Amino acid sequence: MNDTGIGVFGSHKWKMCGGWCFDLSRDRHHCGACSNRCAHGEHCCGGDCVNLLVNASHCGCCHHVCEGVCTFGICDYA
Repeated sequence: MNDTGIGVFGSHKWKMCGGWCFDLSRDRHHCGACSNRCAHGEHCCGGDCVNLLVNASHCGCCHHVCEGVCTFGICDYA
């Protein structure tokens, strides 16, 4: 942990929020910053709140990129 209260372990960024350590890249209640909650139906992917059902950069799961359209979490669903 450095003097800003941020620790980096592997590829994850951890921070003290209210006396507890959270992974700001994955925690949907502390996504990208302390107390930044993702909306219902969104997931925390790399510190950004995203809807995995329609986001072409995170289709179905974090960092799964669709070349076409993401529908219901499936690339090029038709």
